[in-house]
Amino acid sequence: MTKLSLNNGNTKRPPYAKSLDTVHYGRLLIVCTGSDAWPRAQSTTWFTGCKVVLPPGEDPTVYDWRTAANHDVIIGGFGNLEPIGTIARLGGLLLAAGALLVLYAPERGPVTRINARRAA
Repeated sequence: MTKLSLNNGNTKRPPYAKSLDTVHYGRLLIVCTGSDAWPRAQSTTWFTGCKVVLPPGEDPTVYDWRTAANHDVIIGGFGNLEPIGTIARLGGLLLAAGALLVLYAPERGPVTRINARRAA
C-alpha cells in the first residue's frame, strides 16, 4: 500500500496550478481528468473558477497537490475516464494535501464522495 503524504516529495505542480497563485477564485477547485481534460481546463466559458489538470494516463503521485489545501474539490471525469484506481489515489492525495471535501463527478455517471478512509 502506498503511503499518502502531503506532497510525496514532489515539487511538480499539476498543470495550471501556478496560475492560481495570483488569483483567488473561491474555495472550489476542479481537477479535470480523462481524455477530454485539457479542453475542459482551457475553456473560458465552462466553469470560470479554479481548474487544474491531471494529464490523461499520468500517475497522480508525480504531482504536489497542495494547491487543493482548504478547497472543496471536484474531480471531473471527461471523455474516456481514468481507471477508478487512479481516481481513488488522486482523491487520497487531495485529502492528504488538505482538501476539505473531494467528490468524483464523471460526465456520465453518479457523483461519488471520496473520504480519507476509503481512499487511503
